[in-house]
Amino acid sequence: MLRRLLKSVQNVAEKVKDPLSTEPFVVFEFKSAQDAARWRVSSDSTFGGLSSGTIQVAESQGASTVGRFSGMYSKGIGPNAHPKLKKSGFVSMTGRTDSLSPYIDLESYQSLIYRVKGDGRTYLANLRTDNWVTGGDGNSEDIWQAVLLSKDDGGCDSGWKDVEIPLTSFVLTWKGRVVDAPVELGKTKVTALGISLLGNDEQAEGPFCIEIESIKARHELDAASSITHPDEKEAS
Repeated sequence: MLRRLLKSVQNVAEKVKDPLSTEPFVVFEFKSAQDAARWRVSSDSTFGGLSSGTIQVAESQGASTVGRFSGMYSKGIGPNAHPKLKKSGFVSMTGRTDSLSPYIDLESYQSLIYRVKGDGRTYLANLRTDNWVTGGDGNSEDIWQAVLLSKDDGGCDSGWKDVEIPLTSFVLTWKGRVVDAPVELGKTKVTALGISLLGNDEQAEGPFCIEIESIKARHELDAASSITHPDEKEAS
């Protein structure tokens, strides 16, 4: 316990010492089972749906260790489902901060970089924040979302991708619907990051798998790099 505390204090001191470093800040990585334990999986099975998923640290070709989010995506509804459940098809993973810090402060950062390998399905990147709209319990259904990978990305055969998403690209949603209101993302009080499988009529039922090596924050957008920018990809 003491060793972990000292290490956390040292990490904070390094950030304070060099707050304007141009190196990307590692928000999440998957080096051990302890890293995976910071994530939880949720799905429509809570309400009687049939989707399921797990997150675990695994070895992967082209990377040292990764977080492997996999499972089954289903639009089916079980016999004991909640009476109000009329439509199903949802599964996501959510990572939270450690116990020493309730927030991820992204105020001085412009984008998030996800090093991922998909399976040809469409995935969304999620952010949860603590503000007057979403509340601070971490269970609000208000989520900031942006496209992470789409079915046009080529799947696992296309290899690893560094997907850079500007924080300005995240839009506020409520139960999967875009909130039509001028709300600003509270970058100083991000409580959780997540990845979810997009649930819509085009998403095929069956097994899914996405691997995540790391999630990093960058101070400035690297427009000159080979990093994929979802907005530019959709515009092309």
